[in-house]
Amino acid sequence: MELWHIWVGIIALYVAVCAAIVWRVRRLRREVAASSTWPSVASRVVESRMDEIHSVKGGTTFFPVVIYDYTVDGRALRGARMHFGDPVGYSFRRRADRRLADLTAAAAIQVHHDPADPTHAVIERRAPILRRDAVLLGILLVVLAGILTFPLWL
Repeated sequence: MELWHIWVGIIALYVAVCAAIVWRVRRLRREVAASSTWPSVASRVVESRMDEIHSVKGGTTFFPVVIYDYTVDGRALRGARMHFGDPVGYSFRRRADRRLADLTAAAAIQVHHDPADPTHAVIERRAPILRRDAVLLGILLVVLAGILTFPLWL
């Protein structure tokens, strides 16, 4: 296989990954924007806990989990979604405990739900994963620029 084919394959892979990240960022931003008009209802925290994921290398990641009950139009519902996007993990237990306390306090006040589908609810109308995705996209674009200039290095 020629070097040219490998180079084109790597570029195609990077473009596909960048496109997937851009699609995800746009989707999450649309969700966050749409949620600004969602109504809020009172909720009751049913369970709050800390899930721990242990890595093979010996590290631990802590994931706060809040499960809450809420009622919409007389229909009792249960949710566990804290915000839009993937769950956020923490490397330090103290920081995760602080975040869990904040989420539990927020859950006791209100939950925002989609009026079209009340089963879609969040405690916070934000997507913290967007920052990570933006950084990752920036790194990938810098690497892609380096790959695109690779023929100039030869």
